[in-house]
Amino acid sequence: MRDWTDFAWVVWRLEVKDPQQLAGEDPDLDGRTQEAMTELAGSLGCVYEHCVDSDSYPDGTPYYAWWVRLPATEHAQRDKDGVPQALGALRQYLTAQLPDGLKWEITPDREYTIDHAGSEAMRAAYDDVIAPFEQALMPLRQDGADALDPQAKVWKWEEQVLVGTFDLWLCKDLDRSHAWLVVTVGDMNT
Repeated sequence: MRDWTDFAWVVWRLEVKDPQQLAGEDPDLDGRTQEAMTELAGSLGCVYEHCVDSDSYPDGTPYYAWWVRLPATEHAQRDKDGVPQALGALRQYLTAQLPDGLKWEITPDREYTIDHAGSEAMRAAYDDVIAPFEQALMPLRQDGADALDPQAKVWKWEEQVLVGTFDLWLCKDLDRSHAWLVVTVGDMNT
């Protein structure tokens, strides 16, 4: 297991598989849980990130997942099963929103944790470039895009090659359902 002490925040994934589709074909768990998860996570010193409620594994098994960002102090306080104590209340709430008989898997999410740390570092290093871009496009956002945080991301392909991108959601894509129009600005450093 990775040493998570390098990170100020660690993102955890709370996932439940639903092979028998007990939650129904269109559970809208994201819509039903977003407000409560945001408030509950905030009250615990954590940040609710997002939910996936309409996806499945390659074998067709549907799953639902929620991502929550924990500060290092909350990440370090674990229960007897090795799960951060702050996630106990979140899981309890989510369990009440789902039918009985579903199996939970709660794990730290390496990719999202690294993304968050990279985003923070990129914003600190390039705020003089990001801030004007953000200020110019923020008023143009619609369709709920204003609720989606802009994202700075660092991509590492080779030992000495880094690519940084900044994504800003503008609006829903009218040509594709469940898709967004996103403006991406990038820079390559070698």
